Amino acid sequence: MRTTSKLPFLLFLSPMLLSVTMLFLGCASTQSATQSSAATQNVRQPDGNPETFWNKFSWSELSPEEQELWGKLGWKKESWDEKASPPSTEDMDWSELSSEERKAAEQLGYSRFYWDSN
Repeated sequence: MRTTSKLPFLLFLSPMLLSVTMLFLGCASTQSATQSSAATQNVRQPDGNPETFWNKFSWSELSPEEQELWGKLGWKKESWDEKASPPSTEDMDWSELSSEERKAAEQLGYSRFYWDSN
């Protein structure tokens, strides 16, 4: 009786399965990163002081993504356009912001230095 080893077949199949798995996982993470970058793609990045940069825009000039980020910091059309009081985050130090508020501020170009100096 002739015996054949399955080892060569398994050695061939293993790298293929690994490649397919990595390709799938790579595509999934690339897709997630693409969706994330698409959301931040419509958020302008200030060059220099973010306060000076953002103060030159009216609410209607902000992209929907920018409005959403400012909304996480408590801003609305009325407060942005100075028709209502600013949100409480305006008077908070960086350390007083929630992690969600800090993340939004960072996406808008703020750092602890710029936030606390304004």
